[in-house]
Amino acid sequence: LFRCISQHALAVVVEVYEEAKSVLLPCQYSGIIPEKNPTVMWTRSDLSPTFVHLRREEGDDLKKQNLRYSGRTSMRPDALETSDFSLTLRKPELIDSGVYTCSISGGKEETGQRDVQLKVKGQQLTATDYLKKQLLTTFMRKYRDLIQTLHLKDQF
Repeated sequence: LFRCISQHALAVVVEVYEEAKSVLLPCQYSGIIPEKNPTVMWTRSDLSPTFVHLRREEGDDLKKQNLRYSGRTSMRPDALETSDFSLTLRKPELIDSGVYTCSISGGKEETGQRDVQLKVKGQQLTATDYLKKQLLTTFMRKYRDLIQTLHLKDQF
């Protein structure tokens, strides 16, 4: 399946088709991981609650996770050791499109942040499906024209 990652200004743009099994929202952190209570948060500010995924030292904390993402998000088990905070979102849907923010904090102080824009596109047509659609459209147009012609003949 088609997946495109590009950078526009400081935001990363990830595009995926909705029939994909999953999509990876990248977030590699190059700063120093806070020693006290390191917490990685994935959020979407346009949702309530805003939490998409929360990772603490002890593991995932999904109590305040937006229900839309229940059972569909994961991060690497060693995320805090490797500084790879990328988020896997399973079964992306059109309504998942939006700007996701990956941030890390130690207690109350936020030390790093990155925005990732996800664009989920409608279903991708194969070449065969495209041709079938074109043939069906052409057939329906000819059929409609024929019916109109027959209808006009019946009027005379």
